[in-house]
Amino acid sequence: MKKVLIIGITSGIGGTETFITQELERIDSSMFEVDVLLFQKYNQKYAKVLEEKVNNIFYVEPITGNKLKYIVDICNFYIKNKYDIVHVNSGSAKLFVYFWPLFFVKKTKVIVHSHNSNDGSKKIHNILAKFQNILADKMVACSTEAAEWMFGKKRVANNEVQIIKNGVDLNKYKFRSTIREQYRKEYHLSDRIIIGSVARFEKQKNHRRIIDIFTEYHANKKNSTLILIGEGSLRKEIEKYVDEKGISESVIFLGNRNDVVNWLNVFDVLLLPSLYEGLPFIAIEAQATSLPVLTSNDISDEVRITKLVESMSLDENDTNWVLKIDNLILSASQRTELVNEIEDDFSKEGYNLEDTIRNVERIYEDITSEI
Repeated sequence: MKKVLIIGITSGIGGTETFITQELERIDSSMFEVDVLLFQKYNQKYAKVLEEKVNNIFYVEPITGNKLKYIVDICNFYIKNKYDIVHVNSGSAKLFVYFWPLFFVKKTKVIVHSHNSNDGSKKIHNILAKFQNILADKMVACSTEAAEWMFGKKRVANNEVQIIKNGVDLNKYKFRSTIREQYRKEYHLSDRIIIGSVARFEKQKNHRRIIDIFTEYHANKKNSTLILIGEGSLRKEIEKYVDEKGISESVIFLGNRNDVVNWLNVFDVLLLPSLYEGLPFIAIEAQATSLPVLTSNDISDEVRITKLVESMSLDENDTNWVLKIDNLILSASQRTELVNEIEDDFSKEGYNLEDTIRNVERIYEDITSEI
């Protein structure tokens, strides 16, 4: 049995965390014994999986905390714990600070797995990436753009990076009109047009633009509601901005949720005007529920698994974004009719979750074949 350490789970709810926990749920436990290294308390959404599927959960001092304690913790951790594989999942090279001691542990194989195409800290990322990529025995990414960001265009062109698509459990995400009706009734939204966002309240996700677009949409469609799922450092700022726009009664902040899949059934459109993304997992999940998605064209084209995705330039004015939203909306019956077509599209494009897990397991097997 091979011992695996996974790094990359934070306190938030995001695509990286979803990818990791889906792997933990399905990886062959007779072949791989998995530990997780954390520098933040994990979100309760993932508690059940982590507590039931992980052999050991370890915590180290974050680099943003007590610097001396961080150095002692991270060094002691790798002295005391030996692994065949360390699988690092991240949107930037900043997580290098949690596995650099592996420079001195020659038998451990390092997999660096990129889940983003930028994170707003290019200078720090570029410095750390030089060291990280020397240490990496295997380079993996969720998309071509995420690969280029983490490892550079030359390595991608030379086929040094393996792309593993973020597959989903289609049965779990299949559109269900009963859930849609139940939630809409419970939250008094039965007659509303619902624009949704599922994203951390951080600069990358461009919440101010979401508010601007919805403000114009609501001016013409008074029966519309904006639902924002997520937490983050900018939440208070965005709440204040909503107040300034005078649309507080039509905007609902739900915070982090354990039932995001159900809300995707409730929404009429998922709005993602991100400043940059690798391959946003929420856009994949949305398509699996037959939900139309409107993104900025700063998001990788690889997100277009189905015909449900449209993209626009952030330079386009809000009026054009509003018109596009109107053109995307589908009725519940239309979404139900798309279910079989969606399943075919996902299978054809390689977004089957079982295939994703088998690809990860094959990497684990191949990389340790010489150990």
